[in-house]
Amino acid sequence: MKQHNLLDKGLSMSQAQSISNICNQKAIDIDRVINSINNSTKSFKQNGEEFILTNGVKMPENIKELLETKCMLYACQAFLMENIKAKDQLLDSERSSQYMSDIVAPELRNRIQFIGKPFVGEPWAWSQLTPKQNAEYIEAEANAAHLGQFIHTSSKLSKLRASLPNDENIEFMELQQGVKTPVKCTVHHTANQLNDLHQDIEMKHRKFNQRVNYFKAMVKNLVSDENARIEKINLDEQTRVSIENHKNDQENSVLNDEYRSRFDIASREFNIKKELEIKRISQLKIAIDERFQDVINALVKTIE
Repeated sequence: MKQHNLLDKGLSMSQAQSISNICNQKAIDIDRVINSINNSTKSFKQNGEEFILTNGVKMPENIKELLETKCMLYACQAFLMENIKAKDQLLDSERSSQYMSDIVAPELRNRIQFIGKPFVGEPWAWSQLTPKQNAEYIEAEANAAHLGQFIHTSSKLSKLRASLPNDENIEFMELQQGVKTPVKCTVHHTANQLNDLHQDIEMKHRKFNQRVNYFKAMVKNLVSDENARIEKINLDEQTRVSIENHKNDQENSVLNDEYRSRFDIASREFNIKKELEIKRISQLKIAIDERFQDVINALVKTIE
């Protein structure tokens, strides 16, 4: 924006606008005079009567003064309008100004993320067994499985015990149609032998099965104990994180309150200064440059 002539003393904006309008009107009046000048009078006669086509208007003797006055009027008007616009621009600029804070926002503490230790499963517990314990379990599991396979329902031993009474009966076969030939059946097991074998193997199976169950129970207990330990660790850590976050939140709240308070105070101070500056600009007047002083003095009288 160009340099302006706005000061505490001078013409008010309403005075300046009125004088600007008068300058414009007087300059237009001078233009009418200048535009009416011509070089000749034109006329003709008809039936003895003279008719004027164009009235002659000679160059005024004060033409130079008229031109000087016109130039001064337009210059004065331009001077006044430029300063009126300058004041409007100053007001618009000040009214649209926004508070730009130079207050540095506080560096807040970050919240801590709680990440619990994961619980374990049976694969972890099996990995805790010693090599000797693992070997014993493998042996016990194999014995329990295959001994049980030999003695359980539908097993080989069960079928032998069930078929023994039938094997002791006399059997016949037909080598020729209608002729029955006896089949010699020699039994090489007794019921007592099979029963004794069943009891012996069943006892061993029970022993190995108990050992298998022992290791399975051990694994479940290891899982329970370890997960209880992890739960205690996670609870302690979660409590620590919660306390730390609560402390951080309180500190952040204090920092934010202080920051907002300083910001609000600075913002209000800015707005107070802004309103005062708007008021100051609103009261500015146009200080008349000395070259326009005579014209202004003459025209001010016409609006008073």
